[in-house]
Amino acid sequence: MKYVVEGLGIAVEPVEPPPPGDAPKVYNVDPNSASRRDRLTVTISVANFQNGATVDFGEGIIVRAVTFVSAEELTVRIRVHNRAEPGSRDVTVTNPDGQSGTLIDGFTVEN
Repeated sequence: MKYVVEGLGIAVEPVEPPPPGDAPKVYNVDPNSASRRDRLTVTISVANFQNGATVDFGEGIIVRAVTFVSAEELTVRIRVHNRAEPGSRDVTVTNPDGQSGTLIDGFTVEN
């Protein structure tokens, strides 16, 4: 199928977007725990992520910045809220294409 661009007299074919890649896989979070009110930089080992990926540490943890380090590593600046409930949190990395990967109980808020 071709489309003619009005007034220019040229024909163009629609381009389909490439198929999505593999979903990200989160392997490790270091450090994997913090106390309330802590501010720290966390390194996440991940595969299949795309530049522009976002990270979620769950309730009570504020993500300040996500930085691409390499194809297998992200650094994330976080702050643990002073009222965060102690316990484990899942860490989820989401690519701009919407695919995500989660490390279950990947981070812990300590008392």
